[in-house]
Amino acid sequence: MPPPTRRCLPLTACAVAAAIVSTGLAQGEIGEPRWLGDPPQRTQAASAGPDFQPASVSSQLRRALLRYEALVADAAWDDAIELVEALQAEHGEELAAAEEEPPAGGAAPPFEGHSRFVPLHQRCQQLLADLPPEGRDAYLQRVGATARRRVDEAIARLDAVRLELAVREFFATPACHDALLALGELALERGDTCAARRAYNRLTPFAWGPHGRPAGVAMSQIDPDVDPQRLAAAWREAERPRGLPTVSPSGDEASALVADAIARLALVAIREGDPARAEAETLLLEALAPEAEGRLAGRRQPLAPALRTLAQSELKATSMGATASQRLHWAWDAAAELPEPAPEAAAVARNQALRQQIIIRGGWPAALRAQTPASPVPDTQFVATERYGYYVADGALMRVDLAGGGTSSVEVPGLETAPPEENDQPGLGDLAQGRRLAPAQINVFGGGRLIVNGRVIQLPQRGAARRLAQSSRERVEPGLSLHDGVLYARITKQTFLDRRGRAPQAESSRLIGLDLDDEARIVVEVKPPAPAGGPDLTDEAALSLAGPPEVRGDRLYVVLVRSSLRTDFEAACYDSHTGRALWRTPIGSGEASQQGDLETAPGPILLAGDTLYVSTNSGALAALDAASGGLRWLACYPRRVADQQAAATPRPWLAGDRVIVAPADSDSVIAYDAGTGRPVWTVTRSDPGAAIVGLSSAGDGRQSVVVAGRQVAAYDSLTGEARFVWPQSRRSGLRGLGVAALHEGELFWPTRETLYTLDPSTGELTRSPIDLRPLGAAGASISPTPAGLLVAGVDRFRLLSPVAAEPDPTAARLNSRPTAALAESTAGVPQVALTTETSR
Repeated sequence: MPPPTRRCLPLTACAVAAAIVSTGLAQGEIGEPRWLGDPPQRTQAASAGPDFQPASVSSQLRRALLRYEALVADAAWDDAIELVEALQAEHGEELAAAEEEPPAGGAAPPFEGHSRFVPLHQRCQQLLADLPPEGRDAYLQRVGATARRRVDEAIARLDAVRLELAVREFFATPACHDALLALGELALERGDTCAARRAYNRLTPFAWGPHGRPAGVAMSQIDPDVDPQRLAAAWREAERPRGLPTVSPSGDEASALVADAIARLALVAIREGDPARAEAETLLLEALAPEAEGRLAGRRQPLAPALRTLAQSELKATSMGATASQRLHWAWDAAAELPEPAPEAAAVARNQALRQQIIIRGGWPAALRAQTPASPVPDTQFVATERYGYYVADGALMRVDLAGGGTSSVEVPGLETAPPEENDQPGLGDLAQGRRLAPAQINVFGGGRLIVNGRVIQLPQRGAARRLAQSSRERVEPGLSLHDGVLYARITKQTFLDRRGRAPQAESSRLIGLDLDDEARIVVEVKPPAPAGGPDLTDEAALSLAGPPEVRGDRLYVVLVRSSLRTDFEAACYDSHTGRALWRTPIGSGEASQQGDLETAPGPILLAGDTLYVSTNSGALAALDAASGGLRWLACYPRRVADQQAAATPRPWLAGDRVIVAPADSDSVIAYDAGTGRPVWTVTRSDPGAAIVGLSSAGDGRQSVVVAGRQVAAYDSLTGEARFVWPQSRRSGLRGLGVAALHEGELFWPTRETLYTLDPSTGELTRSPIDLRPLGAAGASISPTPAGLLVAGVDRFRLLSPVAAEPDPTAARLNSRPTAALAESTAGVPQVALTTETSR
């Protein structure tokens, strides 16, 4: 078999025709007819905002590439290799644009407007891997023995850190294949299936389908009855783009690695609970390596039949896990009250917590527009223990007893609560509430002054705020998080000016962790670093904390922002016990949204396995190494047009090896490959304000991404195909209002007066509608808790909990003979241990 290459001849007609996918357009079914060689559906770029600017982009790559190409053309292998090694040693941590091959025939790229950046050391290793055979031989003579020794030592010690370093330094050597196999096995042992896929996908180009899609994604729509030989021919001859993070081995080594990689990818899918993907990858294994054998479930056997049996068992176990819905009722005697915020507090806190400047667009200052009163939308969110639910109301930390509904404030030690002194000078809130001023009546002058109808309004200035400070107050910001009995809350300190306006300016922020067993004790406090030159420097904005933290073990991860005309984003890691900084990584900068309401707050962090994902909501998604803070990749997407409403700081979600986001500054749902940052699919949201509320598994083993806003929609997590939209018409009279939530296999979706419950896989109603008028008939925000659902309106909230089930005499009889009951419940389900040792 000839070695796989990145640039191959186009598919023959018969080979492509053999790989036609299955059809099915009914609700809940996936896909239209597609060919294996077809590119992903082209997406239109809708970017109306400025591009995201990555931090530390290398300026050395272009010049080095020109020299490198000249040396390779002259067959000066040693000089070319030394050039690449020096570039990696000196600038390896800097970013470089990922190498993307233009589509054949000059066609437009399938993901127009998207771009990627990767560390320069990845580009350097790919240059060495792409050397001609003579150059590869010269390179292996230089480093082959050293690479083999380091990899063998790391494998003997089961040292994942040394294995990662060996892959980074010697990726273009055969020893790297053993390092990647070992990294995948170690990742599976610790339950990190995403890291295992990242390792196995780098073993062979055949782990990737045409146009750079992962094998499981490309195979998910293939007809399972396709002829294996023709499928294998089409797969081997498929055109693949440059820049895939793989090395092309040759001869018998290539055949063995194909079996190793595809079999392990199918096993990872089973471990992820994705039997549909496991079936698709097993079909590919049968086509490419039908005779492959290995040790699986404790014995040596043919791999494809064994993997198919495991996938079917997983599918059966998934379908058996469905439980009947419990009846719900309002648990408390009366709803608990929520205090009404001050007229300008919410808008000022939102605009100035990030130290954002006042920006004039279209005649009206953005801050004034943001403060304009509008119909309130419920957005109170809770985090809960078994006994209490915690929330933020008007800058104060509150808790509610889940059993009886009683509320009380939680005293935060050291919190400054001095109220601002009143004055009779007009402020921004006074101007915004009336909206009696036309844009032409506002004039802007230097020094932060506005003249409105002849009155001078002094806007807050960084330096002036310190000189004119009369009083200050600290407030707890929304976005609590709970980890191992510690409640984490962001505190911002606001300084009030004694003249020319009452609007507060966020001077500083900090993060505290409260021990819930002893609420008077702060177990950790994290403060962002001061500007260079000291805290009194006024020409540089200070870093502030944005969003809730993510905590794992002794590490606490946060996002830091510095805002002026552009917002700088950084990721940082602190010791969760002492608050000591461990690392900080600049990500880049993005400009405020064109909407005028300054929606540049990043979404909550996603920590999955060994990778940290940060959605900036300013045109980029970043993936970082959770241990070192090094950037793995940075993916930029086109931003949306200016006249669309934003979703509220959505978080990324992980579905297998795909990171799925619905950014606030985009009208799309985008799935990225978690290992490389390459777009896998993207779909346009019917409602730009909709947000991802979670993932749901259907009875057929397919996983869906559930998006809720004014409508509810579900998309297949592998392909992006729509499974359902409900209600189908925007004119149905039903429109979501508030925050939906997934809870115990059901989607709870609020409208203005009614709470609907749907099956998130099919869109079918599962319960009778629940009346929300007792909560004010203004929509609701849903927060799952161990006791049920906390349903919050604009000014009150209440617990919706399951009705206690009456004792079942049949269950009592079954409990008297547990062994027989267990045998009945597990009959026909194979009991296997998942260990692999694939033959080479």
